[in-house]
Amino acid sequence: MKAMKTNAARVLALLLCLVLMMGNLTAFAEESETNDPLSLWTEDAEARNLLFDYMAAITEEGGAEYVPVENRVAVFDLDGTLFCETDPNYFDYTLLKYRVLEDPDYKDQASDFEREVALKIQEQNETGASFEGLEVDHGRAVASAFSGMTIEEFNAYIQEFKKQPMPSYEGMNRGDGWYLPMLQVVEYPKARAARIASSCAASSISRPCGSLPGRSSARTRRWSPPTRGIPTASPTSLTRTTSSCSAGTSSSRTSR
Repeated sequence: MKAMKTNAARVLALLLCLVLMMGNLTAFAEESETNDPLSLWTEDAEARNLLFDYMAAITEEGGAEYVPVENRVAVFDLDGTLFCETDPNYFDYTLLKYRVLEDPDYKDQASDFEREVALKIQEQNETGASFEGLEVDHGRAVASAFSGMTIEEFNAYIQEFKKQPMPSYEGMNRGDGWYLPMLQVVEYPKARAARIASSCAASSISRPCGSLPGRSSARTRRWSPPTRGIPTASPTSLTRTTSSCSAGTSSSRTSR
C-alpha cells in the first residue's frame, strides 16, 4: 500500500511539472521576436557568444561539426534553470498548502495528515525550518488531496492556481516565474530546427544531486508539452545544449 501511495505521488508530481510548462513558453516566443535572439543577455557574455558560435557550427552544411536537422535536440533542465525553483518554496509545495489551508472548496475536507504536512510547508516558507521526510509526506498528501480528480481537472486546477497574484511581487502571478534570458536560449535552437526537450524532476521525491540543477537524476523525466509540438523521440544522436541561467545574464531583465 505504501508503495502504491509513493507511485501515485510521483505521477502527480510529474503532472505538476508538465502542466506548469503549458501556456507559458509559447506566449513568450510570440512576444520576444527581435533581431537579436539573445537580446536579454549582455553582449559580451561568454556563454552567449559561445552559443552563437556553436549554433553556427552545427548548422553549416558541409562543416566539420554539422548536425543534420533530424538529430538536433536541445535538452534543458526545468527547475532552477528555466523556472524559479523555490520562491519561497517549490511550486508543488505551495500548491498543496493552498489546496489544504486556503481553498474554500476543499480546506474543510482536508485530512489531519494533509493539514499537518501543509502547516510544515507554511512554517518552512516563513522560517526556513527543515523537516525530515517532508518530501515523501508531501507526495502522499498531494496524492490524497487531489484524489478523484481526472488529469484534465488536475491540469485545470493548476492553471487557475498559476493565475493567482504572487505574494511579495507587483504585477506578477504564480505561474510567471520564468527566467526570460533562459527562455530565449530555448527559442534560439528551436528556430534553427532543433527539437526541444526538458528534464524535470518529481520534486517531492528526493534532494538535489547529480549534474542537473533539478532533483536526483534517477527521478528526472522528459516532458513534451502539446502546446510546444515537441515529439517524443529517442534519436541516436543527441545534441545537448546546456547553459547557466546566471552566466552572463542581466539580472534586471529576468522575470524574477
